Amino acid sequence: MRELAKSRLEEIQRLSGDLSEARKEMDNYKVMQLSLPEGVVKETAVYRTLQCQYTMLIQEAGQLRAGLEESRNILLAARQHHFSQLEEIR
Repeated sequence: MRELAKSRLEEIQRLSGDLSEARKEMDNYKVMQLSLPEGVVKETAVYRTLQCQYTMLIQEAGQLRAGLEESRNILLAARQHHFSQLEEIR
């Protein structure tokens, strides 16, 4: 039982050391990421893909806005036509 506890303690200490090393490494990567020049980031495939998707979404949003405006105009025209028909009935 004592040997099992000792081995578990050693394992926990080893894992704790590994965790602190991983945290240090992660912090180093964060610093490296923040110090990357903008040109390097813009040359990556991920950036270009995201930029393309963003452009497509902006275009789609513009099309949806135009469709919404057209639908509003149609609704207003139909409403006005309906009210004029109601006036004629009276």
